[in-house]
Order: sequence, then structure tokens, then C-alpha cells
Amino acid sequence: MVIITIGILATIGIVSYRGAQSRASDAKIRDGADKISDAIELFVVNTGHFPRGGWGSTTAIGAGTECIDGGAGWFGSSIYTCTVEDTLVASGLLPAGFSAGLPQMPGYGAGSSRVIMVYVANGTTRIAMVYNYLASPSSADTTHFNAELTKCGYNPAGGIGPRDSYGMRDGVCIQY
Repeated sequence: MVIITIGILATIGIVSYRGAQSRASDAKIRDGADKISDAIELFVVNTGHFPRGGWGSTTAIGAGTECIDGGAGWFGSSIYTCTVEDTLVASGLLPAGFSAGLPQMPGYGAGSSRVIMVYVANGTTRIAMVYNYLASPSSADTTHFNAELTKCGYNPAGGIGPRDSYGMRDGVCIQY
């Protein structure tokens, strides 16, 4: 009987610990997404346009301060030839290796920097969505995410590629 009780208590402790780890990871990712959104907004104020980089980029940033092409997709450096992170780092708006310090999304391997995505919303260049992964989204997270999707012109009940295909569960709409 004592062994069974110890086993039950150990199981409860492990489950509680994992839940606390998920909440801490989610808080760090949310904070990172907020810093990225702020950096993008500052970039827009300084340049008058959304930072380029991501899928479709063909030239590394080199000595410049901005990717010359690229659409959207994963935020983190080294995923594409040139990324939005590369642009924000070269512009002095984020520290080097910023996304590498964020918790990793399961299924992509250590050091993959695949936890945040940046997309121009609905084909416009004046609205963008910064999506982020959450391990354990709350109902408040879902409500917030749906409100941000609506703000960016998406129907939360419809198909949302980053959410449906890549597991993004929160985000911020940036309008400029």
C-alpha cells in the first residue's frame, strides 16, 4: 500500500512539474514574440516598410542592414538564406541569436529556431501577423489569438495556415 501511495504521489509531482515547465516556456515565447513585434514596429517607423526576409530569400544579408527579398515564414536566423531576424539584428533592433534563446518547438530539433513565424496578412504590405507556438495555450490565449486574427482580417473559424499546419497558437497583428 505504501509503495502504491508513493507511486501516485510521484506521478502527481511529475505531471505538476511538466505543467509548470510548459507554462514557463509559453511565457518566454510570448515575451519573445512581443519583443519581435516591437522591433518590427520600430523597423517600420525607421524605414517605412515591413522587413523582408524568409521564404524565397535569395541573398544573405552580408554587410547590409536588410534582406533584399523574401516573403514570410519562420522568423529565426539560418532557416532561410536571409530572415526577418537577420534584418532586425542588422538594424540593431534585436540582439544576435535572439530566437536561439527561445524555447524550441517539439518536432523540429534542438537549435532550429522554429517557434515564431511572420506573415504579411491577406496579401497587404501594411498588416502583418507575428505567430508564435505555445505548448499549453489557455482559453485566454485562444481568445486573444482569435481577436488578433480578426484584427488582421482573418476569419478564426476558417483555415489559417500557420495555425493549422505548423501549430502556431498565439500571435500579434501589426498594422502600419
